[in-house]
Amino acid sequence: MGSNPIVIIATFTLLWFVIYWLVAGVLFAIIGLVNFMRINTARFSCFFTLVSLAAAYAAAWTGYVATSRANGQCVARIGAAYQAIPGMFKCASTITLSNGVLWFIVLLAAGIGLMFISRIPERSRVTPKV
Repeated sequence: MGSNPIVIIATFTLLWFVIYWLVAGVLFAIIGLVNFMRINTARFSCFFTLVSLAAAYAAAWTGYVATSRANGQCVARIGAAYQAIPGMFKCASTITLSNGVLWFIVLLAAGIGLMFISRIPERSRVTPKV
């Protein structure tokens, strides 16, 4: 039974998305609570979710491509959806994890950029004279 790349990439996209969204989301929530800068939370969370999904897809796709190039026969034996995660880690765990870490770093950089885009301008403390 041959592998279906759509099933493998979709499974890994879901896995990386949950990990990225939880870990980086908690990190940026802590930064927001420390009041490092005032941000529009609705705008930031919407954009961050989309960027997190894009980074998860990129990590899954590049991980699949790199693993297929490194060990094509092993990837070809992955059949069902429940075999996708153990099969990819069995074939090339270092490649899969390194792609995940690389795209997590890209997500953190994009998240910092999104924080600057989503910031709310500081209000002046001086009230104008009427």
